[in-house]
Amino acid sequence: MGSGSSVNDKEGENTPVSVGKQLCSSAIKGAHTRAEEEQALREAFMTFDRDGNGEISKTEFTKVMTHLTQFNKKFSEQQLETLFDAADTDKDGAIQYEELCSWLCDTPCFSRYFQELDKIEKEYHRRLHTTTKGDASVMREEDSSEWMAKQFDKRLRPIVKEVFNSADKDKNGVLTEEESILLFKNYAEKLISYAMSIMQTEKSHWIHENHWLDKKSLKQLVPSMKAVAQKQLASYESHVDDRNEEAFKVMDRNHDGKLVFEEVEQCLTPGTYRYREFHKALRLFTPEAFKETFDAMATESGDRARRKSDPQIQLLVAQGD
Repeated sequence: MGSGSSVNDKEGENTPVSVGKQLCSSAIKGAHTRAEEEQALREAFMTFDRDGNGEISKTEFTKVMTHLTQFNKKFSEQQLETLFDAADTDKDGAIQYEELCSWLCDTPCFSRYFQELDKIEKEYHRRLHTTTKGDASVMREEDSSEWMAKQFDKRLRPIVKEVFNSADKDKNGVLTEEESILLFKNYAEKLISYAMSIMQTEKSHWIHENHWLDKKSLKQLVPSMKAVAQKQLASYESHVDDRNEEAFKVMDRNHDGKLVFEEVEQCLTPGTYRYREFHKALRLFTPEAFKETFDAMATESGDRARRKSDPQIQLLVAQGD
């Protein structure tokens, strides 16, 4: 899996996160498409899976980690145990291919990014929706928008920094094209997961907040909502290299073939032009657009359900038929 920098105890470079990043950087080097990266990761997996049984035992893991050339400092037994446990997420005593990929390539901070974004959005709407009229309402909206921008800077920016550092596998302060492929893949998957979670958190709102939906109507509607998100992810994966290339161009503002933190931050900060262009390049809704779409679907379905339940409207519909 190539050569690279050494393990440095002082900088904590023998931690599972740091070791995983180094292994990933070495494995994907030179891969410029999603298929090439997947092939590189398959080859990395086969390097560990010496008996070819489709999983990496602790013995196989230890032998390979002991002899990899990118580490000129030997790991202690305890360190190897810690690394193995980090990769063996289901704790079955072996590392499957998906687990290895997750350890090497995942950007776990994206989950926190979407969680914090959701909190800020909800707090914003609570501030905005108060009983004010006229000029007072306009002033409240302006104050709330200013408040939201400050929250993005205070609460979201540090998480985006963590996302960037996690994606920067070789720790050189910039994201290469290879590293960006993983970044976009992880973002797309976490975005769709976030969209799915919206349906869980908004159910009571759709039923009780003037959407006129009952539980039966909502149960019938949810599969259609899920299909919207799943279709977008399937479309992204079908055109992944083209979409990633477009997204990279949007992020790479100075066209130097690499991404610095500020370029990534601009595309992950809601409300900005580059944020919208980034999602447009990936052909994915923004998190806000998913919620708006689902709200519209719930409202439309609720209106239909209300028409059917209202005796007067039922009579008019029957007369129209």
